[in-house]
Amino acid sequence: MDGALIGIGGLGRVAGAKLDHRALLWGMYVRAAHRGTGVADAIMAALLDHARGLVDSVVLTVVDGNPRAQAFYARWGFAVYGTDPGVIRLPDGDSLDEILMIRHLR
Repeated sequence: MDGALIGIGGLGRVAGAKLDHRALLWGMYVRAAHRGTGVADAIMAALLDHARGLVDSVVLTVVDGNPRAQAFYARWGFAVYGTDPGVIRLPDGDSLDEILMIRHLR
């Protein structure tokens, strides 16, 4: 916006016949001042449009305890399929779980 980056999203795939049917949404961020303005929706729409025709599904992880992000992904059709316990290790030694989510495109 006006030459400044206000949001970003990343989508990647692993090469090879066994894994290239699935994409990983590896990052999604919108600057605080622009949250709630539709920027995240525009980014997600672009990511999913890009993924359609290339992959069968998109997966992502979200930190357990981030209900705003979980609700956003659920609104876009992502469903929880599991939890990765203690996957994030904090500097103080505490750990956080990540929620695993998937959206089928086909």
